Formats: sequence, C-alpha cells, structure tokens
Amino acid sequence: MERSRLNWVGALTLLIVRSLALWLLIPLGFIVWLFVGYSLDARGATLGHWLGWLDQNFVVFMIRCVVRPFLHGPPPRYTPWSRIEDVDHRIKLFDAY
Repeated sequence: MERSRLNWVGALTLLIVRSLALWLLIPLGFIVWLFVGYSLDARGATLGHWLGWLDQNFVVFMIRCVVRPFLHGPPPRYTPWSRIEDVDHRIKLFDAY
C-alpha cells in the first residue's frame, strides 16, 4: 500500500477510535476532576485544561500504539502532568460525533 493511503487509514482509525473514546473519557474525566480539581485549581488549571490534557495525551497514546504502523516520522510527545496549566487544547462538541 502506498504511503498516502496508509496515512489516510491511520487518520481514519484515529478519528473513529477517538470519537468513541470521548464518550467515556469526558464523563470519567469529570468525575476524577471532582476529586483532583481542588489541587489543580491552586495551580491555575481549569476543567478545560484537565479535559484537554486528557484528550491530548489520549491522542498521543493512540498515535504511539494503535496508529503507529500507518504513520511515518517521530511520534508526538506526551504532555507531562506538571505542564497541565499550559495546555491550550480544548475538546469541541462535534469531536465525539
């Protein structure tokens, strides 16, 4: 299979798996936020930072594990917990559809 088709298959796989996973990731992330949100709020991290950090690192996990055979180049890096307040990524309403 040529490289552009492999990239397309990888992107489609990532899109489908991420869309399904967000249905679990967002509610579970919110429940965890109820317990750890107070400590994160002291560092300047909001619920949006928390859910964005979860989604961003989940996508990196998917790229490194599931989609890796379809892509070329170095894999992206995880965002460490210590930099959660710097996360600009946000989950959009239509990401789960």
